[in-house]
Amino acid sequence: DIFFSVNKDHSTIFVILKEYLTLIKTRRGQLKSLAVTRKLLTDLGGEFVNLSVKQLCEAEGISHTTGATRMHHSQAHIERFFETLWKGINRQMFTADIPPYLWEDIARHCVWLRNRIGYKTLDDREDPFFLCHGHYSNSLKRCLVLYTQVWFAYDSFKPKFDPEGEHELRWMGIDDARRCHLVYRPRFKDIKPYGMLVAHESLDQFGKILKNRTFTAFDIQDST
Repeated sequence: DIFFSVNKDHSTIFVILKEYLTLIKTRRGQLKSLAVTRKLLTDLGGEFVNLSVKQLCEAEGISHTTGATRMHHSQAHIERFFETLWKGINRQMFTADIPPYLWEDIARHCVWLRNRIGYKTLDDREDPFFLCHGHYSNSLKRCLVLYTQVWFAYDSFKPKFDPEGEHELRWMGIDDARRCHLVYRPRFKDIKPYGMLVAHESLDQFGKILKNRTFTAFDIQDST
């Protein structure tokens, strides 16, 4: 899971940390290998180093450790994680021409994928999903090209190109909890859960980097 915040202040971080701990406690009985959080490693930012976070860590039995100033390599694992995450977001956003305001949903999908295909840094260890559940995920079989065009399949008697139906639907991921697809509706600018879908996966349209149209390194750089 990944958490987002509008503000980077101590009250926002405190709420996110409590939500994370609640999530861990809720899923502890469901996941076979989920360890209890015992250590929190952060930088020296005021949003992390304050009385509220200190009291929460003490109440939950968590040791809060901070890295040295301007020594980002001391948090090498998290820095590498974000590097991998941002590269995935940029590539998928630009190759499929996905609207920038959907970046949070793209980030969730990137994390979802990585938790199931693993990381090179894990060496010979299994992917995070297997480590938590004790079996491999079968959701990858239903995974489509991100933002590919899809249609809602009502039944065998309902044509997918029904003029009364919704045409502009884009695939945005899978919701394992509800066992459904996540679909973006450009007309309403929202994301809804859908069950049965018919997809048109066109790499020419949604994987432009494979065709190298007018693509350069500047198209996928993480900068403004």
